[in-house]
Amino acid sequence: MRFVFLAVILFTCNFIGQSQTTDSAILTTLFGSVDDSGTSFTRKLNSEEKEYSDDEEITFNIIFKEDFKLDNQDVVIVAVKAVCGYEMGYNIGYSDLYFLNNSNGKLSLLSSFKAREVGPIQDVGGFEIIDIGGGHKALVSYIESTGNGHYEKTTYIRHIQKEALYGILSIYSEYDNSMWVAGGADEECTAEMHQATYEFLKGSSEINDIKVTRIDFGFYKGCKRKYKKSETVELYEFKDGQYKLKSTKTRELN
Repeated sequence: MRFVFLAVILFTCNFIGQSQTTDSAILTTLFGSVDDSGTSFTRKLNSEEKEYSDDEEITFNIIFKEDFKLDNQDVVIVAVKAVCGYEMGYNIGYSDLYFLNNSNGKLSLLSSFKAREVGPIQDVGGFEIIDIGGGHKALVSYIESTGNGHYEKTTYIRHIQKEALYGILSIYSEYDNSMWVAGGADEECTAEMHQATYEFLKGSSEINDIKVTRIDFGFYKGCKRKYKKSETVELYEFKDGQYKLKSTKTRELN
């Protein structure tokens, strides 16, 4: 079974605001019909999908859509998600991406990035299209995970090139396990926690350098109060199609 994280691949180019194309028109183009609600498409489960569900049907919903210009064409990018079960901490189903051409309101499929089979899918949030210099754009998105007293967040930066999307840097933005290791008020705390932010250094090169600043925290006894322990600054430059570490510097704060 293939892990399906295609929900991560949500992007646009020449961002122009809120999508005007209706869900009904999109779903009809993709699946040939639409539910009475006009916002979903439902079909019978196949034999593989039935392994994860007691239901008889699976419903596809649009989780992201955006109109944009691509090579002077009006294009709609659409992410569609369908869940048919749950296993080992993951929703099981599909998270697929489509490009549609919009010619005076008439939609046609340009390309698709679809799961070949049902599999685990993750929820992605915080989508943002940013300029990274030299007329280039990137999609920033993140995945959060919480469980067993742990919290973590990873931010992904992906370079938009026509109908392709290339991962150029991932940042381990946050981590905190203080709830998991918390002890008594007089016990030493062994918890780990950090927070990382990033910024693009405009004008540093055609595709801008990225500075990532990470703060590591320490905890007082009992893990209830924290303090800034150290700061690490990493500088990344764009080489050979991705960001590579150029320099790093750490200073103690306490």
